Amino acid sequence: MLSVGILECFRRVNHRDTVASGYPSRCLLNLGLLFIAAFLVRNFTVHIQSEVYLGMIRVRVLIEILAAGVIAYWMIAPDPDEATRPPLWSRIHPLFVEVLILFLVAVLIVELPTLFHPLVWGAAALVLSAIGPRLRDRVACRLDFYSLLFAWAAAVQLAAVTSTIETAKAEWYFKPWFLGTTVVLLESIYLARIHRDSFLAGLDFPDGLRWIGSLTAAIRPAKNIWIYYPLFASMAVFAYWRFGAATLTFVFVVQSFIIFILSLKLSVPHFRSLSMALLGVCLVRLVFFDMVRSGTLTRGLVFLGVGGIMMTMNVLYRKFDSGPKR
Repeated sequence: MLSVGILECFRRVNHRDTVASGYPSRCLLNLGLLFIAAFLVRNFTVHIQSEVYLGMIRVRVLIEILAAGVIAYWMIAPDPDEATRPPLWSRIHPLFVEVLILFLVAVLIVELPTLFHPLVWGAAALVLSAIGPRLRDRVACRLDFYSLLFAWAAAVQLAAVTSTIETAKAEWYFKPWFLGTTVVLLESIYLARIHRDSFLAGLDFPDGLRWIGSLTAAIRPAKNIWIYYPLFASMAVFAYWRFGAATLTFVFVVQSFIIFILSLKLSVPHFRSLSMALLGVCLVRLVFFDMVRSGTLTRGLVFLGVGGIMMTMNVLYRKFDSGPKR
């Protein structure tokens, strides 16, 4: 809170500064930034260990919410006039976007169980990808890249953690299969949203983060290799380890259906080929594995589910394939 007061004092004093006065507002800026740094150090060395409650809420959570608001306030503070703008402001202020994101990530890792991490990362990727196109400044452009980082984090945890983790919770919404399936849906929506020419285009990072520009330049023309296929692979790994042998074929057919829908929406032919190849593998597994090892009821349900999805894929393909020819 002291940093906010000092920030307001800096904004009111800065426009009065002249070269002759020696820019006294710089002292206020330095002091405000020191208060932010002091809070971050103390929060992650002292507050993070506190288990004091205020009612049903941890006091440290209330402190973290307040801190996120303060950092966001610094982030949206308007730039001073160029003639009186301190060099430190030009170097530090643009980085408050990264400070806020890193602070929230650290807080969520500490406060939420591991089981919910990929769900939060998937939701964050979707939110940032939705915010980016609605804004026009350089901060908005950077949000596309950070949404991709969250999508990768969700994919890695989905495949490496959620696929094998166990929980003692009895509620269905705590079950790894439900949370993992929700992450798969979020990732699928994310893949559909980022298939636009403006994604990762025109990124403008502040000094110190310019190296990210070369990274995005390599990713953008090869989105299939860097984005789509890794996320498809994480979904397949999750399905393989989380679902039993009796229902695995049906789950893979559902994934084939998701890839097929993406191929229609995004007009990417090789996604359709990938979907058909995966569907062919599922049919082979259905005939040579499920027919022998699954029970009669399970086998019947899997056959009905697979047949229904294949009929739906055929109807959708005919509808979308005949549209341009009319």
